Amino acid sequence: MNGKAQNVSPQRENQNLMIDFSSIIDENQTQTNSSNRHNNPNHQNNRNSQHQKKPYKYKDLRVSLAFIMFSLSLVLSAICGIVLYMTIKTTVTYMMGFLVSILMIIGIYWFNTFFDQLTYREKPDHSGGVTLIKRKTRRVMSDIIYFLNIILLVGWSIVFVKFQLWTQFV
Repeated sequence: MNGKAQNVSPQRENQNLMIDFSSIIDENQTQTNSSNRHNNPNHQNNRNSQHQKKPYKYKDLRVSLAFIMFSLSLVLSAICGIVLYMTIKTTVTYMMGFLVSILMIIGIYWFNTFFDQLTYREKPDHSGGVTLIKRKTRRVMSDIIYFLNIILLVGWSIVFVKFQLWTQFV
């Protein structure tokens, strides 16, 4: 004011204006958002919108992989049954049939575990889970594999005792 012009950079003035305008805009938006929450039934913060189901992104892929795992466990069960039959008919040695079948039974168990994990999805808050196929269908399919696995183990136990296979392992 003493006749000299003050050197104020234009960038500095713009920053001050931006801060002022942004604070005004933020205040107006918070006022309109708070009024919209109460008036708008479709607002994101409404209690009813929290309970809406979100579509699961990879559901089809997981279900497809689950059925592949189920099919693989059925195929391994069939092959293990064939190996058991071949062992009883002595086309395969007892030692070879037993060792191959044990590996297949482990594979059957793994594939069934993969099937169970692919058809069940944990909620993000760990308060339970959601099945991607019907709960009863999932349970029946899993029980079929477990039942076949138990039948194979019982079959091998009978063969092990009947033919005194423990003498071959000593």
